[in-house]
Amino acid sequence: LPGDGYSSEEHDVFTTAGRTCIEEGHSPQVLSIVLDEKNQNLIRSLGWNLLPPLIQVLLKKEDKNLPQCLAMFNHLMETCRPKELLIGLLEQLEHDDPDGIANRLHLLLSPLQKVLLSLGSRKASSLGMTLSSVLDQLAKLPVPGTKEQEEDDIFSLCRCCAELMDFVRPFVLEARQSGRARGDSCKSLGGLGGDNEDELQTELLKFCMKALSQPLLEVQLRDPDTLPLSPLRAFATEILDIVSAIGESLPALVFLPLLKRKQVPGFLEEEVRYPKTSLASLAHLVFVHHLAADTFPSVFSPVFCLRGNLEHVSLLLSRTEDLGLLKGLVSYRVFLLVCVCV
Repeated sequence: LPGDGYSSEEHDVFTTAGRTCIEEGHSPQVLSIVLDEKNQNLIRSLGWNLLPPLIQVLLKKEDKNLPQCLAMFNHLMETCRPKELLIGLLEQLEHDDPDGIANRLHLLLSPLQKVLLSLGSRKASSLGMTLSSVLDQLAKLPVPGTKEQEEDDIFSLCRCCAELMDFVRPFVLEARQSGRARGDSCKSLGGLGGDNEDELQTELLKFCMKALSQPLLEVQLRDPDTLPLSPLRAFATEILDIVSAIGESLPALVFLPLLKRKQVPGFLEEEVRYPKTSLASLAHLVFVHHLAADTFPSVFSPVFCLRGNLEHVSLLLSRTEDLGLLKGLVSYRVFLLVCVCV
């Protein structure tokens, strides 16, 4: 590792020996080495390489050396450099088995949050990478198809969504309090984007746009009358709250097809920043499920609402999966009924 004072050969010897000892059940001996004061420079530089076998033990839970491995893991979290810890933890986040995904998220989100918070003002890009990785893992979990499945959380998606919100909350608070939010024009109907937006807000916006597309576009939310305490509805509500908290105007986003700036050839920033699929999902949440509806001015006419959402409805109707098509039909019916009743 650059600047750590250890050769690549020493790095390989430490990694191989340490991992092998942990895997073969010699964690107490490794723990004594890790805690030895004389070895702290070594552990600070190379200790993060022990994360893979330690995390495997922590996931199994029934291992006889669990206390020693937990103590070792906690010491590494306190001692190793944040950059290397972040790399090591994210590598262990990847998994294809649904049960494995939920357990890994449960174990690793809190340590990841701690590492990111320790990065201070340099955390934005690392936070964005972490949030993207977590959403990629969530996308592999099955979606509850019935009220009972959501209540029982048989696929662990609800628990993972709740833990993800706990994870992101301090970063949203920091973005809200940063004092570098965009100006008043960015909070009006015509204000989207802005040169003064900080990197943390940018990464949180990317996260919200991605979450609106997946998993929220694939989830069938249930009304409060059907399911008073819906974890997935709570997740969707918090995503919209984050969008508002970082200075974005929900009405401006929903009506972007009518209000977007003059098109410039080759200018893709707006479409990349505000993916059409994410905006269609947002419109469905607002007008069909009435989430964050109180943020919309009552002066909007039904015809204006219909015109502003035709592109969103068309996108949903063009999707091949049944749920996407159903959401498009429901959205179209809602807007037509509003116009007819006026």
